Amino acid sequence: MADELVFISGNTIERKPLGGNGKAKSRVAPNLGQPPVPHIVTFAGVMGGASKSYVPSDEALQHSWANAQYMRQDAAVMEPLEVRKRAVALLDWHLEADDPHDEEQAEIADTVTWILRKIPRFTQYREVLLEALFFGRYAVVNRAGWMLRKGRSLIGIRQWRPLHGDKLVWRWDDESGDFDPDCVGVRIGASTGISENVQRWRAWAEANGGKILPTHYGLAYFPPPHLRELITIHRHMVEDGDWYAPQNAARIFGVGIRSRIYWTWYQKQEALAWLMEYLERSAFGLELWYYPAGSEKAREDTINAAKERIGNARNILVIPRPAGPEGQMFGVEVIERNMAGATALKDIITDYFGHQIKRYILGQTLTTEAHATGLGSNLASIHLDTFLQIVKYDAQNLAETLTSELVARIVKWNFPWIEDCPLRLVIETEKPDTLDRLQAIQAAYQMGLAIRARDVRELLGLAEPAEDDEVLSIRGDEGEKAQQAAPGLLDVGGVGEVPADPFSGLTGHRQGLTRD
Repeated sequence: MADELVFISGNTIERKPLGGNGKAKSRVAPNLGQPPVPHIVTFAGVMGGASKSYVPSDEALQHSWANAQYMRQDAAVMEPLEVRKRAVALLDWHLEADDPHDEEQAEIADTVTWILRKIPRFTQYREVLLEALFFGRYAVVNRAGWMLRKGRSLIGIRQWRPLHGDKLVWRWDDESGDFDPDCVGVRIGASTGISENVQRWRAWAEANGGKILPTHYGLAYFPPPHLRELITIHRHMVEDGDWYAPQNAARIFGVGIRSRIYWTWYQKQEALAWLMEYLERSAFGLELWYYPAGSEKAREDTINAAKERIGNARNILVIPRPAGPEGQMFGVEVIERNMAGATALKDIITDYFGHQIKRYILGQTLTTEAHATGLGSNLASIHLDTFLQIVKYDAQNLAETLTSELVARIVKWNFPWIEDCPLRLVIETEKPDTLDRLQAIQAAYQMGLAIRARDVRELLGLAEPAEDDEVLSIRGDEGEKAQQAAPGLLDVGGVGEVPADPFSGLTGHRQGLTRD
């Protein structure tokens, strides 16, 4: 049945189906775009009810904010995390149009690519967003500005700064009557009144559609939609909280590695504390100082003598010895400690807890540590494949975020007549073997196969030169004849090995001027 519009006037009610008749197909989204069940009611209870905002669902934050900060300083956690982030941030990227043969989409893709490459430190921009791997969500605050390209004014990102994921907060009821899953705010402190400039910003923010509201942990600024576009938010994994755990409801906005490994890390720290206490108390052995029983002066002299040499970090026990023909009245005995217990505890910390954390972050350990794999074993390649699967997942997840949170907005700002963004950002996780493919192209060309120059340029990652660019071309009449015989096609040379110097047979020219 088609959706209906209901008109109420006084005591009369008029119903009209959309589209003019009951058989017409409705153009209204099902349930008017709202979810069938509000998320907050799918729990046994509600936390943060007074502020109508989600409380932090991270295990580390729920247990100890201090420990959550200490985790960030643990090299055993940060080493594999930074390896994983860099592996994704250093990958190349490009934009793809929905219809690569559409000239307008191709022009938009070229323009937006230029704008993205103008973003300062764009590699680090992507790496900052990858902090969501650890925190569950992370953001970048953009500052837009005008740019000039080929005489046309464009809007791009002139500056940016990171925004910590723990500063983001979501509301489950914005009092508008609709559930907005993007109703995100930024935590602000009570210091908003200590500076005249900050006071002016607060007045401006509230006057321009923003709201400063209390949450479970202080105040938060909820920007209006047009300012929300300046915040790029990346999420790692999303999941729903358990029915009996309303404190985990905010996991739909991102769960990170910190929450997953917290209790393993906590046990590792406890074991490390036990090890250090053991080393402090008994690692250097135990000294037994004997004195004659019943002599107070001998006891004091023995204690004073022990204090004079206590700097060797050994624990000292002063023991009275009864008199007897076989007993020595005074004496010192050193009992060396067996370090097997300390060694076992160290192995538990490094090999069990440490490797468990590293394997969760990287999926394996052979990319950062050396282990015996056995002669002829392919264990190393299996570990590498596992790591590459993780990198591919992170890259695709980041690419989807950049497409919706950055590329689509740049298209909206510069091409407002485009209803839906026709572009998507692709991070290149799999590249072809360029040398093998070039040799195959050589052989195919010599057999008479027509090859488009654009395909070879895309394989090599080369752009088509403009009229005033300095270009490299095949020297001699043979190259000119090949281009005349097949205009628009590329002569890749004779069959054989690729020369050691790929530019040995090329010459540069610009605007008719030849340079050797």
